[in-house]
Amino acid sequence: MKKFGTFPKSMLLGLMEKGVIENANLEALNPGSLNLCLTGEMFRLNSFQQPSVGQSVWAMMKEVGFSMHHPSHPCEVGLHYIARLQERLELPEDLYGYANPRSTTGRQFVHTRVLVNGDPGLDQVPKGYRGELWALIRCLAFPGVFAEGDQLTQLRVFNKDTRLSLEQVKEEHKKTPLIVDREGKPISFENLRVDRDGSVYLHLNLKPVNGPAAYVSRQTNRPAFFSKPNPKDEFFKALFVENSKIGMKEKRFYITTTEEGLCLPGHITAEIAPMDERIIEARNNFAGFVDQGFKGEITCEMAVQEPLTLTHRQVVARVRFEYVCGDNHDVYKGSYQGQSGPKLAKNFV
Repeated sequence: MKKFGTFPKSMLLGLMEKGVIENANLEALNPGSLNLCLTGEMFRLNSFQQPSVGQSVWAMMKEVGFSMHHPSHPCEVGLHYIARLQERLELPEDLYGYANPRSTTGRQFVHTRVLVNGDPGLDQVPKGYRGELWALIRCLAFPGVFAEGDQLTQLRVFNKDTRLSLEQVKEEHKKTPLIVDREGKPISFENLRVDRDGSVYLHLNLKPVNGPAAYVSRQTNRPAFFSKPNPKDEFFKALFVENSKIGMKEKRFYITTTEEGLCLPGHITAEIAPMDERIIEARNNFAGFVDQGFKGEITCEMAVQEPLTLTHRQVVARVRFEYVCGDNHDVYKGSYQGQSGPKLAKNFV
């Protein structure tokens, strides 16, 4: 039994029952995280600055200027919006949290960060934090419509940093392979590209067995609904390539996939970490968290600052692994389980 790490569903439920996490929905629990719900209290910011130490989010909003925004109205591309979240935390001094946009959020290129009072960090909840949570929202590809109760981001709770070291990754991979090839067969540790901090690098797949090699966002003013079906052809174009290359343009957003797949056991989660700019000049994801028990290729939501050509088997993702606390582990059974090839958000049909 692991005494330290990220909290699984059973332990998150215990925090909810004790009032450490307030106003949370039971159906928002995942195997290793809790989805956070928007309230109907939403504002458009004139600009954004991170709260300074000791400054509340509300004080920051007054400083930069804001106006009321009705959730039924589209959020414009590129502008900053902020919404109060339904949940409230009363963390003890030994617990802290991190947040990530959900996979569905990232695949819509909705850039979402969680803010807390008194701390300038983004997507970070410091030890012993007591107070409200806010979601910063910015639509990157096309306008978005968000409703009260929508779950754009997820919270993970920790009692210690238990990211796997290089030796731990090697040991765990030998017991239960963490990385597999396109046929689901284990890749030997010696054939993996592993960094000294325990990160494993994954490669771009531009030769899928079936379907397109990638999707690219269309330039449209039509708003996408977060909690309703959207016609995918109105928002994305499928890309089929013959020369194993994709020419990426700035201000366009791409859905790609990795050649390798993850195969996570019940006691290990993963995070798609930011890429070093010395390896690739591109943003490689807008989500990032992978629940324990997930099996499948990794979707990369990509954007570039200047025109760039990507090639087949180029490094596009870096994965860090984390131990799950306790020994009662639910595993992922969601919409993206077993995914192969680039996959759009589940509400694009």
